[in-house]
Amino acid sequence: MDADGELRVLDTPPMSSSRMLYDEVGGMPFFEGLVDRFYMNVADDPVLLRLYPDRDLGPARRRLTRAASFPASSGLSSRSRMRPR
Repeated sequence: MDADGELRVLDTPPMSSSRMLYDEVGGMPFFEGLVDRFYMNVADDPVLLRLYPDRDLGPARRRLTRAASFPASSGLSSRSRMRPR
């Protein structure tokens, strides 16, 4: 993110095979920022906020951060899918 909190695309060479996407995008701080920005918008949207009856977005924020970062941190490719157990 830039100083204004906007996501920006960087001109970078392709990832090396020894680095995972998780590292390339900045690790957990990137995913935390992405999810924080999403939930800031949810908090400002009365329609979406109704999906959270207790208005506590913290637990959902933590779950989404873990879920969003998992494929990148585990080395799963975009073609892989997590299957329910």
